[in-house]
Amino acid sequence: MAGRHTLVAASVSRPRLLATIVTAFAVVGVVLAVVGLYGVLSYVVAARRREFGVRLALGATARDLIRMVVGQGAVVVAVGVAAGAAGALMLARAVESVLFGVTTRELSVYAAAALTLTAAAAIAIWLPARRATRVDWVDVLRCELV
Repeated sequence: MAGRHTLVAASVSRPRLLATIVTAFAVVGVVLAVVGLYGVLSYVVAARRREFGVRLALGATARDLIRMVVGQGAVVVAVGVAAGAAGALMLARAVESVLFGVTTRELSVYAAAALTLTAAAAIAIWLPARRATRVDWVDVLRCELV
């Protein structure tokens, strides 16, 4: 019995290692994408501080600003997910050997990946959007007059 277990363990050790390495790279890729998206949107929000202050002074609500920033981020995420899905479909045959028991055209895998990335991106978008609402329009207008 022990010999059979050793044989099975040895036969799956290489595919298991490859799957672990691919998973680690995927996690690092998602983290880098989310941090990058957060960084870009934080920079955009900081650069548009005056605009947000003026909008708030002219009667825009916090909800309007959140909608504007989230809308910009959502466009970036939608384009990224669409490009990623297209690339994944084109490269599906190359990684088919790593996907055990899953066909390369299984839509649930693509949907799960898209939803995971979209959920992570939603957090990265929400934080700068909330920061945009905290702009003190009085300070912005005071700086404009000086």
